[in-house]
Order: sequence, then C-alpha cells, then structure tokens
Amino acid sequence: MALTKIDDRGLKTPIDLLDNEKIRFGTGNDLEIYHNGSNNYIVGASGQNTYIGATNGEIQLQPVFGSDHGIRVINNGSVELYSDGSKKFETYASGSKNTGNLWLVTDNDKALFGAGTDLQISHDGTDNIINNHSADLHIKHGAEVQAKFIQDGAVELYHDNSKRLSTTANGVQIDNYLLA
Repeated sequence: MALTKIDDRGLKTPIDLLDNEKIRFGTGNDLEIYHNGSNNYIVGASGQNTYIGATNGEIQLQPVFGSDHGIRVINNGSVELYSDGSKKFETYASGSKNTGNLWLVTDNDKALFGAGTDLQISHDGTDNIINNHSADLHIKHGAEVQAKFIQDGAVELYHDNSKRLSTTANGVQIDNYLLA
C-alpha cells in the first residue's frame, strides 16, 4: 500500500493494512504491530524488553474495549487485577490485598511466611498441616495467648492468659487443680 495522503501535518486518513501486514519499528524491525486475521499482536521481536507506559494517568487492559476493567496500573499508585469487572487483587504501599478466596489448587501447595519460609500452611491431600521451622508457635486472640507449641518441647494451654496445662518430658502438668 502506498502512503499518498501524508502532508506536513501528518496523515490525512487512516492507514489500512491487510491481515498479516506488519507495521515495524526500529533499525532491526525490533517492534511489530499486526493482525493475523484472528488476533492482534504487539511483539517485541528482538528479545528486548517491551514497555507500555503513560506520561500521566493510568494504563488499562480491558477484555472488551470500553468495558469492565481487566488490569489497571495507576500512576503513583496501585496495580489492580479484576475478574468480570470485580477487583480481586491490588497492591498498595504496605503490600497487597486479596478479595475473595485465595486458592492453592494442588495438594502439597503451601502458603509460605517469613524471609526463610519459616511458617508453612498446607494440605497434603489428607491432612491440614501448619509447619513451623524456626521458633515457637503461638495461637492468640488479640494479645491474649491461648496456646503455645514450644520448639522441641512442651505444649502449653492457657485460660485468660494464664497457663493451665502443659506437657513435660514425664507427662502432663496441670496448674491449679483438676475439675471433675
């Protein structure tokens, strides 16, 4: 196709290309934009990074142009992921937020916590497992301790933040008295 409608002000009409005809940019045709008859492509063809950006505002990827959000990248703000127009995941200054279920689909997948993945929560297909690798495990309600699992040692149960029962190398110790 010959570009014959260009003047000192630029293009005077849309450029129409047939399927599989590419607009290429860069000395080595590093970036290509085209349609193959079924799908649209923006391809960084030389193995270099491809950046999509906005000087101000935000970047949006929408499943149908002008419809529900898919992905929003907000200038100086969050990144948001949507499912059918409903926000499901977003980043913010202190971390990230998830709305709805967080599903680890495969048995033995783990939720990992801590720099050394010290705390792991998983399901092995039969059992639910809390695996604590580096320190004592405490179960609390607010600041009140309800149970402690001491590494290589005792299990302690508390009532109103006071220890009432603990395991020892020789058996079980009951603090105060046993009610019948």
